[in-house]
Amino acid sequence: MTLFILRMKNGDCLITSADDERLAVEIGSRMGVQSELASVRPLTHFVAQFTLTKTGQLRSTLFDAQTISELGVEYPILEAARASSNFVVGKRDNTTGPVHQLREWEQDDKDLIACAVQQERQRLSN
Repeated sequence: MTLFILRMKNGDCLITSADDERLAVEIGSRMGVQSELASVRPLTHFVAQFTLTKTGQLRSTLFDAQTISELGVEYPILEAARASSNFVVGKRDNTTGPVHQLREWEQDDKDLIACAVQQERQRLSN
């Protein structure tokens, strides 16, 4: 079996194991995904951690840098935004200077990422 990533037109992704691409698409269809398929490709690397919450739900988290990098291929605008981010950790010993600037950079980064997310959702929606 091979792992496949199915990129949806709304920006979501589905990762599934299947014998071939056709079966991966079929599995995606059975999942009731709320968007049209934009692309399918095999994944060469995937690691995820699932944490059991106090409410009995499983929360997934990606920590593995190689997995995040491989998934990033699906989001080129977001990857470019992250690469051009202005966020720089400043010294924190002067409360009026660097800490204030750090907050501004943080908001700029949030705005940049939010814009990139919106563009990624629109990029394949047509």
